[in-house]
Amino acid sequence: MQATIEAQRPAEVQTAEKVRVVSIGAIADYYGVSAESLRNWERAGLIPEARRTPGGHRRYTKEHVLAIHKLLTGPDGERRR
Repeated sequence: MQATIEAQRPAEVQTAEKVRVVSIGAIADYYGVSAESLRNWERAGLIPEARRTPGGHRRYTKEHVLAIHKLLTGPDGERRR
């Protein structure tokens, strides 16, 4: 039963469960968006504010991956164009 549930979930959501902390570049590459888009979405409040390293670099967590996935997909879970 658990395997069936896993198979029905979007790959991004399955991946999010494995995320601990990733860089802005890794998230941008994964989703095919620019780092600047991620910064803009953060400033606009569309995704949660990223945690920062002592050097000021953004770090994204599972919460961010799920928010980005939700932002980029429609109600049916398909990627918006």
